[in-house]
Amino acid sequence: MNRPGRTLWHDDQGAATAEFAMVLPVIVVLAGLLLYWGRASVVSIGCQDAAANVARTLVAQEQTGDLHMAAQTVAGANVGVEVNDLGSSIEVTTKCAVVADPWGIVPRTVTGHAVGVKQEQP
Repeated sequence: MNRPGRTLWHDDQGAATAEFAMVLPVIVVLAGLLLYWGRASVVSIGCQDAAANVARTLVAQEQTGDLHMAAQTVAGANVGVEVNDLGSSIEVTTKCAVVADPWGIVPRTVTGHAVGVKQEQP
């Protein structure tokens, strides 16, 4: 004899859809975080490269005037540049904006740091 209450326990119709509906948001969030972290990594590498390029250019050209203006020209308009002349070396710090994720997990800015050592002329 088949009782109506017992058939509900053995009926699996729609179980896969319910599981998928519960797992899908987690997968979407993880994929979004992966994309945001990937973008932050690319911007971080670019920001570090900008700092190295500025330090190399300032040391190679033996800049003596406005270091900040020369640094901004090398780094680009969207990069914040701070230059410190330490006498025998030049310290460059760059700050680059990162597209913020909606959850606030990825940092909004990344920094690059480089030091260029001045060569003494014989």
